[in-house]
Amino acid sequence: MLIETTSRIRTRSNLADKRFLLHFNWQMQQAFRSSNGLVDPRPLSRDPGIADVTSPLRIVFTNGKIGPALAVLLAATVCAAAEMRTWNLNSGSTLEAEIVAFPDQESVTVKRSDGKVFTLSAAYLVPTDRAYLNAERAKQWKGVSVDKVLGPVASRYRKCAVSGSGVPGLILVAMLPARAEAVLNNRQQQEAQIADLDGRVQEDSAASHSANTAAKYGNRAYRRANKLQASVANQDAAQAKINLAKLKADYAEYVKQTKDATTVLMKNTGVRYEGIPIWECQSSQKR
Repeated sequence: MLIETTSRIRTRSNLADKRFLLHFNWQMQQAFRSSNGLVDPRPLSRDPGIADVTSPLRIVFTNGKIGPALAVLLAATVCAAAEMRTWNLNSGSTLEAEIVAFPDQESVTVKRSDGKVFTLSAAYLVPTDRAYLNAERAKQWKGVSVDKVLGPVASRYRKCAVSGSGVPGLILVAMLPARAEAVLNNRQQQEAQIADLDGRVQEDSAASHSANTAAKYGNRAYRRANKLQASVANQDAAQAKINLAKLKADYAEYVKQTKDATTVLMKNTGVRYEGIPIWECQSSQKR
């Protein structure tokens, strides 16, 4: 299959006004160059330069498919309630367009009424429009409770069990803050200790039951030995239960104290890897 996109961006002001347009062509090429690699929803690196924005943007794919990196670019973060509005530029020009996506923290992808789509830097907007843009961007992030890290995937993601409104129970997380991951690892170590001690309680209880049963039969010496064994097993089980209860209480308190550390601001990238949705953590969070 051949996919061909041709677009010509026309501006209504002087060359200085044209410079506010970032290179969609450059971004598409960046995405295409990495289209055969693994999905990486993090923002593309900065455009090394701004060329003539009046030149046609022509991208031709002949490999028969759109790669995952391009899917990230096209599906980035779609606004839930986009609306056509007038954007005011620092140069005095205006632009009628609606928000399509937020490819990174410093820019926005918009679509004009004629259907042309391009990305512009927030730095070219007047302060009131930048404030509006920041407010709209903030709506895309959700506070997600990361309950457990199930392991790495493709070296750059963490498969996580999560909870929260509008969030699936299992996701791949990009850029999980190191602090959150450390807390979750500590929790899992405590969970392993609890499971181990719980197993010991079950073993001691089973040993005590077996010894008490055996003490009913055989000669006097045999019964006495089994009663002694049952007594020791009962004592071990009782102490293990006390220790288990303390471990569980300490774990519950630790989970309560670290709740904020494992509640992370994320957004859905709109991309899946091996059928699992990829969510991206906000880069400004403490890592």
